[in-house]
This record gives sequence, C-alpha cells and structure tokens, in this order.
Amino acid sequence: MPRGNPNIAQYAAKGAAAAKKARQEKRAAAVPIDTRFVRYRDDPAAFVTDCLGATSATRRSDGSPYQFQVLADLAAFPRVAVRSGHGIGKSALDSWALLWFLLSRPHSRVVVLAPEYSRQIRAILFAEVRRWVRRATVKLPVQVLASRVQVGDYGDAWSAQGMSTSGDPDKIEGFHSEEGGVLVIADETKGIPQAAFDAIQGALSSSGGDSKLLVTSVPGGAGAGPFWKIFARGGSRWRMHHVPSTDSTLVAPSWLDDMAGEWGIGSPLWQTRVLGEFADAGEGVIFPLSLLEAAMQRGREPVVRNVYAEAMAAPEPVTLGVDVARSSDGDLNTIAECRGNRTRVLATWRSPDTMVTTEKVVQTVATSGATLSRVDVTGVGAGVADRLAQLGHATVAFAFGGGARDPRRFRNGRAEIFWGLRERLEKDLCLPDDDQLFADLSSLRYFFTASGQIQLESKDETRRRLGRSPDRADAVALACAAPGVAGSACTGLADMIDI
Repeated sequence: MPRGNPNIAQYAAKGAAAAKKARQEKRAAAVPIDTRFVRYRDDPAAFVTDCLGATSATRRSDGSPYQFQVLADLAAFPRVAVRSGHGIGKSALDSWALLWFLLSRPHSRVVVLAPEYSRQIRAILFAEVRRWVRRATVKLPVQVLASRVQVGDYGDAWSAQGMSTSGDPDKIEGFHSEEGGVLVIADETKGIPQAAFDAIQGALSSSGGDSKLLVTSVPGGAGAGPFWKIFARGGSRWRMHHVPSTDSTLVAPSWLDDMAGEWGIGSPLWQTRVLGEFADAGEGVIFPLSLLEAAMQRGREPVVRNVYAEAMAAPEPVTLGVDVARSSDGDLNTIAECRGNRTRVLATWRSPDTMVTTEKVVQTVATSGATLSRVDVTGVGAGVADRLAQLGHATVAFAFGGGARDPRRFRNGRAEIFWGLRERLEKDLCLPDDDQLFADLSSLRYFFTASGQIQLESKDETRRRLGRSPDRADAVALACAAPGVAGSACTGLADMIDI
C-alpha cells in the first residue's frame, strides 16, 4: 500500500467498518431477541413503574404526574416538546424515554443530541441512564458504555448513541433504523443550531413510521432559534408541555428563595431558569440573553493549545478589573480577570478596609501575571488605585460617572465601557459558567438621551431590579475595557495623568 494515499486509506477504513458491521449482525442473529418489554410499547408509564421502580413527579398546582404525561404523549404522537425551569427531573425523563423506546422496540435506535457531548450527554444523561439501569427492579439487557447504550450483543444496530450538534449536521442524518424505528432526544435544545435541527428532521423522515422526536430544554432568549420556534409557531404538529420550577414537587422552596435573592425575581434568569419562559430581550436590554448564552457556550469549549505557537507568540494580555466597595454587609469588592478573549471573576469579599482590598489586588496580580489593573475610583476606590501605583503596579483609575472618550455616542464612561463589553461579546469574548455574573449582565438597561447619547440606567435602578449591586458585571467591564477607554494612569499622587 503506497504511503500517504488518502483514497486507499479511506477504502480500507470503509472495508474495516463493513466487516465489523457484518460480524455484529452475524453475532446478533445468533442471539434470541428479548421480547419481555414489547408489551410496554404503548405504555411508557407502566414500563417506568414496573421495570425501573420509579414514579412521576407531580405539579404543586393540581397534583398531575407531569413526567408521565410527557411520556404518554411521546407514545401517542411523533413530536413532543418540553420547556421547563431547573430541577424538574428533565434528565430522568429523558433517560426513561431512552430505555423505554429502546427496549420496547427490537432493533430500534435512539439518538441523543446536545450542544456539548462530554458534559450534557456523557456526564449527565448517560450517567442518569446508568443510574436507572442499576436501580431497575428487573434485569435490563443493556450495557451503558462510554459512548453508547447497547442492547445485548447487537452493537450499533440496537443502541442509543450520543452526538454533539456542534459538528457536521450531515452525520446526524446518517442515523436511521429500517426495522425498529428511531427516537431522537434533543437535550438543551435552546443551544442547538438551526442546521443541526433541520438534520434531525431529515433523520426522522428516513426512518419509517415509528419515529419520534423529544425536545427538552430550559428556554433562552425569545425571537430566534428552533426551540423558540416550536413553542411560537409549532401549532398542532407538536405536543407541548411547560413545567415551571415553582410548580414541581421536586424543587425545594428553599432553592426558589435562594434564586430569588441571587438572580432577582423578574430578571431574565428567573424568567428562563425558574419560570421556564422565554426571555423577551425588550427595548433597552444591553446584553440579550442569546448573546450571553453564546458567549458562555464558547467559554465551555475546550481550549486547543499549540505549545510551539504559544512559545513563539507574545503572551496573552492579562488585565484585572477591580470594583471597590467599602462595606462589611452590603456590596462586594470584586476582582475580575480578562485573559486574551476569556474573562472570569477571580474573587469577591466584603470588607470596609481599603488596605485589605489593596493587598488582595497585589496578591492577585502576582498569581495571575496581570500587567494592568483598572480600578473603579468612584467612591472609595481612589485610595486603592493610588496605593497600587505607589507599590509600582501599572494602574488605571476609571470613574464610571466620568466623561466618555466618545461623548457624541455615550453619556459617560459607564455607558462607554459597558457598550464596549457588548461589542466584545458580539465578536469572540468568552464568558464563564457563572450564574451571578449572568444575572448581573442580563439585568442592565440603557436608553438614549435627548441628544442621542447612549446612557445606562442608574445603578440604584439596577439594584432595585436585581436585589443587589451588579458588582461582578462592573469588575468584568473594567477588566475587558479596550485600551483606549476613558481613564487615567494613576501615579500614586493626588493628580492623574490622562492616557
């Protein structure tokens, strides 16, 4: 075989795959089919009760078993959609649907799709399937492997497999079953792009009559995306269910109280993650939920490192943003970091002592390798900025209420710095998986002045809506500000030199 010939290598790989499939089919043909579960084909609730020893969670409002209601619709209809808040048993529901469909239909296939494979499918959903297989009241003829759930020795021909929707959509269309039907479970559907969702429809169209689609997700922003379109325009083609966290017996009231304090009742996070409603961006929302979700999704993606390129390139710039609060029981002192195109909150604490704050910033500079600290000098932050400069640290003093570098567009520095953060998020900035930062950013509003300048609402207005000060958002905006944003190089003296 000539070295490096891609065509020969490709034919060899196809031949090996065909041989493997033939061996699996031959081995499977010699194994009798377990038909004990066929009688549950139209009764998934009985399968869950009899075989898994489980029962449905109920609604607080009327006591109805909502998980079993979803499964009943899945048995009777081809398309079922569930939007919900957190904690209502969505992973259990998906796992029950997977095991029921797979075992009640010989030679069927289940495809589990999600934006992230390692976290959402392998670490959450397949782990949940494994838990129910262990807890089953009868021995289930399935093996839960790293990449699939397999019935007996039938290999891929009778199995459930997971796939990320971030790859090639054509791979999704390749899943079909000529004999047992296909169930597609789309988890966290709000993060699935339209091209992948269209490929799902293609896979179902080529899999015969007994093909079903179950989509489940906490909602995101309104107005776009296949999950939103289902509930806005799906009509009679879909059986739709809505389960708020507030209506589920699985969700502890204490958790609801905690989230009301952390996210703020009426905030976009409360609306989506508790009430299970789509968040309308509305007029004046500076950070739409869809923008924040996309940036957070980028932040979850693994960083592919090229050690040689990193050694040859200049190091990524690291900047700290410091929001100073002189309080022991109110607002938080917060330090955020911006490293290249990634940002995160490094530390929060309450202390009225600005020298303690200075010490923490100095320690963070040392551990992070930051080359610049941008400090909010509104209120008590000026002393921290001065002391950092006296200690020899490159420091920029920034006043949120001060003037903007572009006064024709922005009313003040606060509007300019947050609009700059929005533009970076629209480009490539990655956000961490930080619910409090998410709540802070999504709560901010802006408006236009009579002269056409962009102005953010007052911090007191945001505090009333959120129930606290958006300290994390302030620190991240400082850390991610463009080099030319309004500010002053702090010399450690009373005067400041414009940069």
